[in-house]
Amino acid sequence: MVVELKEYDSASEMAKALEDEISRTKSLLGEYLRRLDDIRSLAEKSKKIREVVMKLAGKKPFKKP
Repeated sequence: MVVELKEYDSASEMAKALEDEISRTKSLLGEYLRRLDDIRSLAEKSKKIREVVMKLAGKKPFKKP
């Protein structure tokens, strides 16, 4: 576990640092959500392709419970 101690000269400096950290965190979250959406889209496409191949091969697709 990492602990980081910071000192601030004023409350406004601390507020600015917190706002900056929140902005960075929101930006990172947005990037992760975009990646998740891309991966989800690829998974759906892959599933559809697999279903088509299985249908062409004359096999029933495996269904998860």
